[in-house]
Parts: sequence; structure tokens; C-alpha cells
Amino acid sequence: MRKVVLLSVTTFCIAGGCDSRTDQQKLQGEWLLFEMYGEFDFCPQPAKQDWLPTTMAFTANEFRFTNGKGSRHNLVGTFDCDITHSPKQITFVFDRRTIIGIYDVSTTVLRVCIGEHDNKPPTEFNGGAPVFKTSRPALLLFKRAPKK
Repeated sequence: MRKVVLLSVTTFCIAGGCDSRTDQQKLQGEWLLFEMYGEFDFCPQPAKQDWLPTTMAFTANEFRFTNGKGSRHNLVGTFDCDITHSPKQITFVFDRRTIIGIYDVSTTVLRVCIGEHDNKPPTEFNGGAPVFKTSRPALLLFKRAPKK
């Protein structure tokens, strides 16, 4: 009987993607922006044709946001995940600025939504005009970058 239960749990974890890592651990590594609704950037936005590749990289409790080609569009700061809220919240701190957003992370996709105001997170994953009177909230969709 124990072998059947163990086999069932193992099969479920492999098929269902059991992942006991914390969200902070799941975020580690590099993510590529593949879609964005609304407008938001952590640093000055380059011309539209140069906005790719935009990446977000997480190492320990630090993040690096690279917007477009060239190092002049890099931003480094710290981040913190708060899983006690629903949806879960992420706080970015950089250049004396604090932004609280919401996030959802899987093994392959990261969704980050930034509200209309830096210090107030949105309540749902939504972003962009014409639904809103401003370009925020903004929804940023990242996919995990291939290993180098």
C-alpha cells in the first residue's frame, strides 16, 4: 500500500509540477519581456524599435531591469515578495523609489502588474488603454530566458 501511495504522489509531482521552492527562488535567473499592456518602464524607454530585448534578471534579493539595447538602459535595485496577499505582491526599490505591484510566477512565465500609483498595487492582472484613462496600470509578461 505504501508503494502505491508513494508512486501516486511521485507521479502527481512529476506530471503536475510540484515545486517546493519559494517564489523568491522561482524568480531567480533571467526573464525576457514578450508582451506588455499599458506603458511602464523602470528606466528611460528607448525608441519603440529598440525596446527589445527587455529583460528582468533576479539574483538573491536584487533585480536588474534592462530596457532595450545598450547598457544605458539598465537599472539595479532590490525586490521583495509578499505571498500573504492575494494576488501576491512584489515590491521593487531603486533610486529612492518604491513600486508595489502584483505578480504570478510559474516555471516558464512571470506576470507583473504595476498599478496607477507606485505605492498602491493593483487588485487584478490588467493593463493598458483604452480601458484606463492613463497608460497605467501596466501588465508585463516575461518568459524564462534560455540557459546560456
